Parts: sequence; C-alpha cells; structure tokens
Amino acid sequence: MNMTYYPFMKRMASIFNFTVLNFTYMLNLYDTLLVDKYLGRPMPNTFTDEDYENIQHLTYWYSHFTLSFNLSKAFNTLIMKRVL
Repeated sequence: MNMTYYPFMKRMASIFNFTVLNFTYMLNLYDTLLVDKYLGRPMPNTFTDEDYENIQHLTYWYSHFTLSFNLSKAFNTLIMKRVL
C-alpha cells in the first residue's frame, strides 16, 4: 500500500457521496463497510478489495494513535508529514 491518502479519501468521498470526508468520517465509513461486508450486502461497483484494505489500514493507523494518546510517533511518519 504505497499511496498518499488525500487522493484515496477524495475517491472514497466520490464513491459514497460525501461532501466532506475526514479521518473521523472515514472511521464511521469503515465501520459501516465492515458490517455490510459480513452481512453480505453488495458494495458499490467502483469500490475494490484494495480500497477496502486501504480504508482498513487507515482506520487502524488512526485508531492506534488516537487511542494510545501518543501522537509523537504519528508526527514522525511520512504520511503525517504529508497530511500536515
């Protein structure tokens, strides 16, 4: 998964008709997709397995830093530098 997240988040906003999509909304979107996946509900045609893995990774990454209350590690990553 070698990508910047801004274009990915923009893509997810487009697929799911969000006018604004930030990390908090991304967490909620992932929760919904996870439930829909295990209930066997269909996903949008343009939503791929790679998209699901990327949103899962982003959600886990964001949750790790917000739940651990140690954001110093996040600020030293290339991804966070790009976000900032």
